[in-house]
Amino acid sequence: MESNKPLAQQAWDLRNAYISLPPKDSASDYRRLLLVGRTGAGKTTLVRQLLGVPHSFNFPPTSQNRTTVADFEAVFTEKGSSYKCVVTFLEREIVYEYIKDCLFEAANKLAQTNDFNKSYNLFLEHKTQRFRLKYILGDATKIQKSNFPSFDDNKNLSRGVKYKRYITHISKYILQKIEFALTIFEKKSYSDLSTKEKYDFNDYIYTETTQNKDFTSYCSDIINDIIEVVFDAGKCGKFQNDSSGWPQVFTYENNKKSIFITNILRFCGNSGKDHGKLASPIVSGIRVSGPFHPRWSQYIPKIVIMDGEGVGHKSDSSQPISTSITEKYSLADNIFLIDSATEPMLNEAQSAARSIITNGYSEELFFIFTKFDSIEGANYQDDDDRKQHILMAIENFADSCNDDLGIEVIDLLENIADKKTVFLSSLDKDISLESSLKNPLLELLTLSKVYFFDCKVHCPQSSSTSSENKEKSLQKKTLSPQKQKVFKEEQGIKLLKEAIQNFHDKWDGYLNFGSPARVPSQHWTRIRALTRRVAEFGWDSYDNLEPVADAVDFLQKSLLKLLKQNKIDKKTLNYILKLCSQENHALCRRELITQERCRWREAYYFSGPGSTSLRAAKIRSIYTQRMPVSESNIVIKAILEIVKRHYS
Repeated sequence: MESNKPLAQQAWDLRNAYISLPPKDSASDYRRLLLVGRTGAGKTTLVRQLLGVPHSFNFPPTSQNRTTVADFEAVFTEKGSSYKCVVTFLEREIVYEYIKDCLFEAANKLAQTNDFNKSYNLFLEHKTQRFRLKYILGDATKIQKSNFPSFDDNKNLSRGVKYKRYITHISKYILQKIEFALTIFEKKSYSDLSTKEKYDFNDYIYTETTQNKDFTSYCSDIINDIIEVVFDAGKCGKFQNDSSGWPQVFTYENNKKSIFITNILRFCGNSGKDHGKLASPIVSGIRVSGPFHPRWSQYIPKIVIMDGEGVGHKSDSSQPISTSITEKYSLADNIFLIDSATEPMLNEAQSAARSIITNGYSEELFFIFTKFDSIEGANYQDDDDRKQHILMAIENFADSCNDDLGIEVIDLLENIADKKTVFLSSLDKDISLESSLKNPLLELLTLSKVYFFDCKVHCPQSSSTSSENKEKSLQKKTLSPQKQKVFKEEQGIKLLKEAIQNFHDKWDGYLNFGSPARVPSQHWTRIRALTRRVAEFGWDSYDNLEPVADAVDFLQKSLLKLLKQNKIDKKTLNYILKLCSQENHALCRRELITQERCRWREAYYFSGPGSTSLRAAKIRSIYTQRMPVSESNIVIKAILEIVKRHYS
C-alpha cells in the first residue's frame, strides 16, 4: 500500500483493482447513489430492497445497534453476469491497537471491581462499538467459570479460557503498578490525587501496562487467533496477504446468488449463532457486483450503491460530518439522506443536510424518509397530513440555518417537495412486483434519473449531459466576467479568519484550555487515542474527535455565507463550494495531520506526571502553527484564489 495516501483511499484503490466503478462521465449511463443517514434510519434496509435480497438472508446485516462500520459498495451488472466480491481489511497494526484497548479495559475493570463478567464484556466489544472481538472469537456467555484451569496448562485450552487467564494476569499487574505509581506521584492513595493528577496517573498506568512484555505477547497471540478465523472464513475464495501473512484482500466469485451471499456473510455478518466464525470486525470495506435485481422492478437498474457507517449520535446539530463521508460526496450523482419519518430531521439528519449543502451538493441531495407507515397521531387524517408534517420539518431545518450560518438556505432546497423527497413504507418486508409498496421505490429511481438494463424505455432525463460535462459548462459560465460582481477580498478574509478562530475555540475547549464557545473538555483517554491514531496510522479522527472535519466544516460554512452575501447565482455557488471543499479536505489534512505526524507522535508518548497537559499543549501548538488565524494561512489563501477566479 502507498503510505502517502489515507488508509481509506488505499483500501478503496485495492477494491477498485478487482471491481472498478463505472466512470462518472458522459460515456456512462450509470448513476452512483451515496446513502447518508443516522444509525438505524434504514439505510441498509433500503440497500437490501435495491439488491433484491430477501430479508431472511440478512445481507447486508442489520441490528438495533451500530451495524454498518465498513464501507459497502454494490455495482449492478447485466443479467447473466457472475456475482463478484472483493473485501479489504484493516491493517494489522490497527487491529492490534483495538486489541490493546480491549485487553487493557477488561483487565483494568477486573482490577477495580473483581467482576469478571463485566470485564470480559469490555474485552469482547470495543467502547466505540466499531470493533467487536466476540464476532471473531466467540461470546462471553459460552464460557463457564468453573472450567478455568490453572495458569500452567496453556496449549490445549479453549480460546475463551485462555483470554480469561490473560485478563486475570494483566489485572494483577495493574494492581502492582498502581502501588508503584503512588510512590512516583508521592501519594498514599488514589483518592489523594487531584483530578488532573488522576488523568496523569491513569495515563501512566496505561502506558506501563500496554508496554509490558506479557501484555504485548497476549495481544500478538490474539492476532494469530484472528488470522486463523479469517482464513477459515475465506476458504471459498482467494486471499492476498502482506509480507507478515496478514490479509489485505479477499476475492470471490460465484454464478449463483444464494451461494454467493451465504459465502460472503462471514465477512459482513453479525448473527449471534455465527459468533466465533465471523471476520467482519477487521473488514474495512466490501464491494460486490452482479445482476442484482430489485424484486419490485421488471428490470435491473444501472446503479452503483455506496453505503457506510451511519452518522453517529449528535447532541448538537452543528457537529461536523466525518471526512469518511464528506469526501465521498464528489463521487456521487445523487446523495440520499435517509431519515426516519417517525422522528424527521433531528440533530443527525440536520448535520448531514447542512454538510451536504455547505460542501456544494444541494442539487444532488434527496430526502428519503423511511418508516412512513409508522407515523402515528390523532392529528393526522391521511397520508397528505403526514407528508406535510415531514416537509415542515425540512422547512424548519432550513430556518434553523439562519441561526447557525446567519443566512437563508431555503433557495438551495428548491423543488424538494415535488422532486427531491420520497416517502417509503414497509422496507422490512419482501416487496414484490405486484405490491403497491413498490411505487415509492420506483419513484425514487425515476427521480434519480436511473437507466435500466434490457429496457428501451428509461427514466426521463432533462438532459443527457453528464456531471463532468455539467461542471465543465458551469466553469465556462462562472468565468463570464460580466455576470459576476467585484469580489471584496477583505470581507472574505474576515469571514475565513472567523472560521479558523471558531476551530481553535472548539479545540481549546476539547483540550481543557477553556473556550468562549463553552465546549466541554474531552477525557484524557480520548485525546490520547486520537494522538495514537494520527501518529501511528495517519488517521484524521478518533470517534467524534475530528480536527480535519471541524476545520473543513467551519471553512465551508463561512464560504457559503460569503457567497450568499455576494448574491452569487446558485449553480456558480455550488460549483465554487465543491472546488473549495475538495481543496479544503486536502489542505487541512496535510497541514493538521500528514506534515505533523512526528509531533503527534511526541504528544502520544508523553507519560507520567504532567503528561496529559503536555499532550494537550503539543496538540494546541500544532493547530496554532499550522492553522493560524491570519490571512497568511495557506488554506485561506487557496480558498480566496478559487473564489477570485470567478469574479471580474
